[in-house]
Amino acid sequence: MEYTIRAVETWYQGHLFRSRLEATWAAFFDLCGWDWEYEPFELEGWLPDFILLGETRVLVEVKPVFDFPGEVAEKIVRASDHLKNIELLILGCGPVKTHDCDHCIGWLLDKQEDDGPYSLYGAWSWAGFRKFGNKFDFLHINYGWNGRIYGGYDGSTESDSPVDDIELIKNLWGQAKARTRYDHKGAAVHAH
Repeated sequence: MEYTIRAVETWYQGHLFRSRLEATWAAFFDLCGWDWEYEPFELEGWLPDFILLGETRVLVEVKPVFDFPGEVAEKIVRASDHLKNIELLILGCGPVKTHDCDHCIGWLLDKQEDDGPYSLYGAWSWAGFRKFGNKFDFLHINYGWNGRIYGGYDGSTESDSPVDDIELIKNLWGQAKARTRYDHKGAAVHAH
């Protein structure tokens, strides 16, 4: 798969990311309060860009795409097939609004140990961005309605539904981009 967006190495939080898009997603995770590790380990044929360390362990692949990258999905499913109780998330060029999901961050494969065999594409669905009280989370919009970072409903009366304020998610993404932008004055990248 060829990409039209050139990767630019970017420093952020003491890591040299292979692309500004990866660094921006790391900043987005930080703004959401999510724990992450960059390039946590290598699998046969795949080096995950991140692991999100929440209620569910989620391996993350970042690609400069706007549409579901089937070839990438197939590759990471094969490379991680032996892992149990872990899910897979593919992130593209930023959070999106689709006809299926008002505010999604990418595509999530619910890959739980007790699920047994699954269809390569059938179990992939939008990862819906959620707000539980003052915490941000995401979920598989077709099933498994528990938050992947904090787990199930936290008892808050504020919100237990997908984020419906598009300005909120756009603001978070804008802040993440600002944290990783190129500093023309110092010819360096911001490292907050």
